[in-house]
Amino acid sequence: MTEKDEITRQRNKDSAQRAALFWIKLTNERESEIVRQLLALAAIILPLSASILLANITLLQIEKVLLMACWILLFVSIIAGFIQIIIDTRYFLKVSRDSSIRERLWSSTNRSIKDIDNDIVKLGEIPGSSGDWSLIIQGVAFFLAILLLLAVGFSIITQQHLSPSTVCLEPAKAPFFIFCDRNSEGI
Repeated sequence: MTEKDEITRQRNKDSAQRAALFWIKLTNERESEIVRQLLALAAIILPLSASILLANITLLQIEKVLLMACWILLFVSIIAGFIQIIIDTRYFLKVSRDSSIRERLWSSTNRSIKDIDNDIVKLGEIPGSSGDWSLIIQGVAFFLAILLLLAVGFSIITQQHLSPSTVCLEPAKAPFFIFCDRNSEGI
């Protein structure tokens, strides 16, 4: 290989590495932002939804179960968010160590490029992300919790418009989780 070919190869390799690191950084920044926003929203919604208990509202048993499931899902979302932050931190430490090793290898002036390339190939590729399983769990748990909270809110609003003389609604005329009057079924 001529010196010109080696310079061209090295320039292309450096360019490809910079591009790969740019996209890895961008992807991880977006993922980190999503984790933080879901974590913040879950941490805000959890105590706000608990304020339903402070209101002077009698909840049906199904509403209590849905509310408890909502809180559990919000708690799972918060825990998964913290786990994802820990996973990301470990990933960035690994990438940082890997980059330091690569920099040290390229900085050695007494070795041939072929030897350096062989050592770098032994290191393997830098993984593109830290892993998304915890982020997926966080997002799914958060959105399920929101759906349950909306169901409880809809149930409370719908039940407040029923007259006290109404004992039970016909299942065909009401949503699946609202069948009985608060005054006859409330606890």
